[in-house]
Amino acid sequence: MSSRPRIKIQESNSVKLKNRIAFLFVILHFVFVAFSYNSLPDIIPSHFNFAGTVDKSGPKILLWFLPGLSFALYFLIKLVNNSPHSHNYRVKITEENAAYEYAKSVETGSYINALTAIILFMITAAVIITAFNSNSNIGTFLLPIVVLYLILIIRKSFQN
Repeated sequence: MSSRPRIKIQESNSVKLKNRIAFLFVILHFVFVAFSYNSLPDIIPSHFNFAGTVDKSGPKILLWFLPGLSFALYFLIKLVNNSPHSHNYRVKITEENAAYEYAKSVETGSYINALTAIILFMITAAVIITAFNSNSNIGTFLLPIVVLYLILIIRKSFQN
């Protein structure tokens, strides 16, 4: 790994857009929780089973965990993306292919960052909607969305 070239990759417009989307969802996450928090009951859903029904509840203070996680992951992924020479690759990195492979890796990282921010926001939205309306079956959509998220990330990592 130490023999890999260390070159600065210029962010493409696509990477910049994905990073902006991710950051927007991180901010929206905090805003959404802040505006909803005082109206929520003291006990809110904290887990949905495979059928999408609530099978565990907890104090509403736990709702701040997901925006905090979203914030931490956003900056962690951005930090990792600043060092593409340290990423794992399926090909040997040489002077000739480094710029191309690093750019693909940074693109994939920004894609993961945006999707992660969006999915965490959607989970929080499902918790808040279900807390306000216990008859809501919004939890049934969470598992397919998470599976789709994983499929999209795996697919993106194998694209050339």
